[in-house]
Amino acid sequence: MKTLELSKIMKKLILPNKFVKKGRLAYYTLTHSTGAIILIGIYLDNSIDPNTFFVCYFAQCLYEPFCTYNFSLGDRIGSHWDINSVSQLQERMSEFDVFNGLDSFDDFVLLLEKHPYYGNKIGRDNYFALTYFILKEYDKSLHYLDKIISLKNEKNCIFSQEIENALIMKNYIIVNDYDKGIAQMLQWQEQTMKGLRLKL
Repeated sequence: MKTLELSKIMKKLILPNKFVKKGRLAYYTLTHSTGAIILIGIYLDNSIDPNTFFVCYFAQCLYEPFCTYNFSLGDRIGSHWDINSVSQLQERMSEFDVFNGLDSFDDFVLLLEKHPYYGNKIGRDNYFALTYFILKEYDKSLHYLDKIISLKNEKNCIFSQEIENALIMKNYIIVNDYDKGIAQMLQWQEQTMKGLRLKL
């Protein structure tokens, strides 16, 4: 289905007032006092069939460097939808409650603990590591950073960038330079938002 058609469908959907609609994306953000942002979104995605679409919900840490929307911490709502099933979709959206109570970074950690993560496990560990750093729970952050760093011992490791980033963040904890760690995450966040073409 064309982007314009999906944007029109998104406009018709009634969502809680905290959601902002931008094309086929509806979102709200959790913003920490450090400036770190978590994007909470609902996205109308194309399917192979040009007459149908998927509805995806997700939570994405913008302070992790990533150049596209990341649906790993999320899922689809229902199966395929089409132009004739928008009223049924609205009913499903009215019952959708995954984001109920998701109003802070502490709430996000709870979601991360209990919700399936469909991407590579290193992505989930990185969300934990960076979010615990922001929450000043540095021992917990180190635990996850060390899990990521330990992957460097694997043959043909494809996570060299993630390992390098984890080493950077671990060093900020070791030398107690937490402000530089936050500054680094905000720099990654800027890169992510540029990749997403997202202006908040």
